[in-house]
Amino acid sequence: YWRDWSSDVCSSDLMILKLDKLRQQSIANPRVRALARALGSQSQMATWDTQGRIRVNDELLAYARIEGEVKLVGALQYFELWSPALWTAAVRCSDVDIADVAQQIGL
Repeated sequence: YWRDWSSDVCSSDLMILKLDKLRQQSIANPRVRALARALGSQSQMATWDTQGRIRVNDELLAYARIEGEVKLVGALQYFELWSPALWTAAVRCSDVDIADVAQQIGL
């Protein structure tokens, strides 16, 4: 098992879809409550500045262990922010067989 140390960046539309799905779940489920707390406490609404940059808050940078350089990894509807060293380690240590996953979902 590899711990994913990235921070995800998605559009507000995608986040609204995720939150709508979460709201449909039972709050009696402690795992759902934990997810709601995590999303609520670890999310940031960011806007692009005039030069196309966003400011990621220090807590999210610390969570992703990003210091100085950052690796942007596209993931279809969103992108992830990674420490370059952790990205390299994640790719090297991944036990996911990409071809197998693609075949399982019909790609």
